[in-house]
Amino acid sequence: PFTLHEPSSVEITVFSLGGQAVRRLANKSLGVGRHNIEWDGYSDAGTPVASGVYIITMRSDHTRMALTATLVR
Repeated sequence: PFTLHEPSSVEITVFSLGGQAVRRLANKSLGVGRHNIEWDGYSDAGTPVASGVYIITMRSDHTRMALTATLVR
């Protein structure tokens, strides 16, 4: 979950540790408030990805952040 304090364009992408984009979760304008984006463990191609550690990045008009996530199947 994340909170926006003003309307913003938001892009959220999941990357492998090798830096390859695995899945784009969001690429749209969002309004003020709390938002929740979930990843189902699938790639953009619709195939399940392997268990492991992934980097999730979020970019908005005023913020950039990254976190790691561990996917366990």
